[in-house]
Amino acid sequence: MEAGGLADESFIRSQVRMEMNRLANRHLIPLLDGFPRTVEQLAYLDTLLAPEQYRLVAVHIDAPKSVCLERISRRRAASVAATSGSPRHDDANDAAVKRMEMFDSVTSDLIVELTNSRTTVTIDGNQPESSVFAQAANGIARLKASRN
Repeated sequence: MEAGGLADESFIRSQVRMEMNRLANRHLIPLLDGFPRTVEQLAYLDTLLAPEQYRLVAVHIDAPKSVCLERISRRRAASVAATSGSPRHDDANDAAVKRMEMFDSVTSDLIVELTNSRTTVTIDGNQPESSVFAQAANGIARLKASRN
């Protein structure tokens, strides 16, 4: 990941399964950031969600790469300040650019699948983070209300 790659598939699945089990035992609803990334991962997630009868709501934050890189740069600066000079290595500019390119290449089919066949909230990410968060929360609340 430090070089800008994405985490290994088996590692991702084991971490998601472990976290889903932990949350189910506590009767909590999972919020997964950055998962699933592929249609295959979506199918895997469906097998995890079915026993708990969770309904998947996807939030797609659509932002230009320049906005994403600027936010990653701010996160890196905050990480340096908070840890006295030990930043997240995967937030280095070169690694972030490579990771975003890889993420875009593997998620394109998933975004189409989620948009066409699932309940998806799409947010314009080219606005302040507080607005993005508020729109995502409102979109999820609307979807939840429409299902009841």
